[in-house]
Amino acid sequence: WRTCKTIIALVAIAFSIYLLNIIEEKITPVVCKQDAAFLVGTDTLINTGEPVEFSTQLLDTLVEKNKPVFVNMTAAWCITCLANDKVALSTDAVKQAFIDNDVTYLKGDWTNKDTEITRYLDSFGRKGVPIYVFYPKGVGKGHVKPIVLPQLLTPSVIIDTVKGQP
Repeated sequence: WRTCKTIIALVAIAFSIYLLNIIEEKITPVVCKQDAAFLVGTDTLINTGEPVEFSTQLLDTLVEKNKPVFVNMTAAWCITCLANDKVALSTDAVKQAFIDNDVTYLKGDWTNKDTEITRYLDSFGRKGVPIYVFYPKGVGKGHVKPIVLPQLLTPSVIIDTVKGQP
């Protein structure tokens, strides 16, 4: 019985290490090389439906330019984040909704407790991830508020929100 427990424990450890490697590969945001051009005032940020690395400066610039933005704060160790990414955020339907509605998708990785992301979480009264926030057009004008989505996502929740039907 003791040998059986040891084997089970070793298999569980090996499987955990394997999963962590897969998770780390899946959680890395796409870094858009066009961010710098966009931040200096050009409108050349091409919307592909894929995530762009989060920065407060980029978010502020997009909101100021009255662009809709979807923010996803995630971490490699967050099971809910990974499930939402697989089930909803990386689906073709959601990517197409982002493209059709000109929504820039920003993704922040809080795996190593980045201070910029911690400040962002604090601004919504959150102590951890996930948090999903949609900034519709008009947020920068002060008469529209950002929309905090539920922690469990479906494609229809995201699509309805970006189409203006939360």
